[in-house]
Amino acid sequence: MRLMFEPLTILIAEDSAADRMLLSSIVRRQGHEVLTAANGAEAVEAFRQQQPQLVLMDAMMPVMDGFEAARQIKALAGKPWCRSSF
Repeated sequence: MRLMFEPLTILIAEDSAADRMLLSSIVRRQGHEVLTAANGAEAVEAFRQQQPQLVLMDAMMPVMDGFEAARQIKALAGKPWCRSSF
């Protein structure tokens, strides 16, 4: 039995291009829209512009690590203009 669901917009933040591609493929096959970022700074900007419902984030990335990016995304999610929340 297949459950009916509304597709999510999912942000994948991963510095490995191969891992990003693999995760994106898996998520798309499940019927979801995918956004990608190669580092934490790109992830924060993608979240700011697109407000995905879910973020999958690597911890160790160049430019801005996943821990700092998660802190900034969490702060953005609490903004009144943002439809996502944590």
